[in-house]
Amino acid sequence: MLEANVDGAVRDLDTEFLHDLRISVRRTRSGLTLAGDSLPAGLAARFAGEFKWLGDLSTPVRDLDVYLLGLEATIGESGEGEPLQPFRRYLARRRRAERRRLLAGLRSRRFATLTGDWRAALLEISDHSAVDQPTAADLATARITAATEESSSALGDHLGVTGPKTCTPCASAASNCVYLMEYFASLHDPERTPQDNQGTEVAAGLPRAFPGQPDPARGDYRPRRPDGRRASSAGTDAARDGSAGCRARIAAARRPR
Repeated sequence: MLEANVDGAVRDLDTEFLHDLRISVRRTRSGLTLAGDSLPAGLAARFAGEFKWLGDLSTPVRDLDVYLLGLEATIGESGEGEPLQPFRRYLARRRRAERRRLLAGLRSRRFATLTGDWRAALLEISDHSAVDQPTAADLATARITAATEESSSALGDHLGVTGPKTCTPCASAASNCVYLMEYFASLHDPERTPQDNQGTEVAAGLPRAFPGQPDPARGDYRPRRPDGRRASSAGTDAARDGSAGCRARIAAARRPR
């Protein structure tokens, strides 16, 4: 998914190319954080900093894309475009400047080395998989279970506590649950196959959120309550219920037919 979107992002064909590139980078980073210890020793640490660099490199242009798209929508709804044109021109100038920096990074030897080395490292793992090692289903079950327990524990620790930062651990733990469910989606979603990942895992991208699940990559990891407010408890419940279903489907898939 990452490599598939580079050309479109470089040519600036559509803002969604950069957006999808960033999704793949973010999910790769999450995979390295949440399951990196299952990779050969030192591999996650070797690439974590480089994928952070790539995420940081692409952030300014994406932020400006969002501002400009929102501004266009505002102008269209209000019909008052002229007063906002100076601000629009300012954002456009900032975007051009940031795109020059982005293009330099995407055309750099550092980026080519990152994608090439990451592809080679994952292919080497695939070529040397040991039969006595845990399967992807084993890893998925263990990590989703652990993340669910962490999410429930974080919620229990903060029930009845008020303050501006009290929901942060709950939201973070619930977000990890959802990331793991997305990471291992091909194991528990009958509608998804490995080919849904743009053909190969070495594209450094994870599946998009499957139907009915929140998408933390788009900032949506806490479902809304009936009153319209976001609630960490609702997010934790969703993660817990979803992970239970994932584990059940993974177990069913592993049973002999």
